[in-house]
Amino acid sequence: MFILGVKGKKHPYMIYDAYGVPMVIATDDSGVSRNNLTHEYTLLATRYHPSYGRIKEYVYNSIKYSFLEEREKAELAKDLDRRFVKFEKEMADLYVGISGK
Repeated sequence: MFILGVKGKKHPYMIYDAYGVPMVIATDDSGVSRNNLTHEYTLLATRYHPSYGRIKEYVYNSIKYSFLEEREKAELAKDLDRRFVKFEKEMADLYVGISGK
């Protein structure tokens, strides 16, 4: 979440978020910037503390605002739905295992 070294309150993320501008999280070619999407999502989470729901929104936006055909978007969104259900169940089960609740 760097734009030529701009970060913190000066980063446009704060303005876009405040006004509900649709966003996706992306990265440059890893051969150039030496990072990946995991790194970008980690920066987002640690610097700006968006809710889990907001992060999911960004993930879905990456499909919604892509240049794919509508049929492909629908298939990918349906697959993503399944993946989130699986992930959230795994995390809930992990919490129960750790907390004993």
